[in-house]
Amino acid sequence: MLLNKDVFWIQNQLFLIVALCAGVATFFYARRYRYSLKLFLIPDAMGLATFSIAGTMSALSSGAPWLVASFMGVITGVAGGIIRDTMCNEIPIVFKSTLYATISLFGGVVFIALIRLGVDVALAASTAGVLIFLVRLAAIKWGLSLPVFNARE
Repeated sequence: MLLNKDVFWIQNQLFLIVALCAGVATFFYARRYRYSLKLFLIPDAMGLATFSIAGTMSALSSGAPWLVASFMGVITGVAGGIIRDTMCNEIPIVFKSTLYATISLFGGVVFIALIRLGVDVALAASTAGVLIFLVRLAAIKWGLSLPVFNARE
């Protein structure tokens, strides 16, 4: 919407149908079994990777400069999780988790760099997406984070 483009899931409702079916199936399946809450961070990491690259690619195809495209990827990758968590009355993961938006930005820049180096778009997207996913999982497993700013009094 920020790029003045049509919303893809309105143009092709199959995306919305699949998402709704997955949500309903997860609702019923998750109630039958007990899982560690960390297990749900794995599909979240997949979504972050997928939507970060999709947002970056969409911005690039609209003619956005590389820096704008990389930030549009972050917005696309992070906004869905913020909306999801807010609707569930939870503090969004991006505000309390290790290396979330930073990984999205890094992956978008890697994707753009690979394209500029002449790598096929599909290979560049796959490589950057897997990189985002794996670094996010590493951040979850080992509690990796950026340094925290502490103001001196």
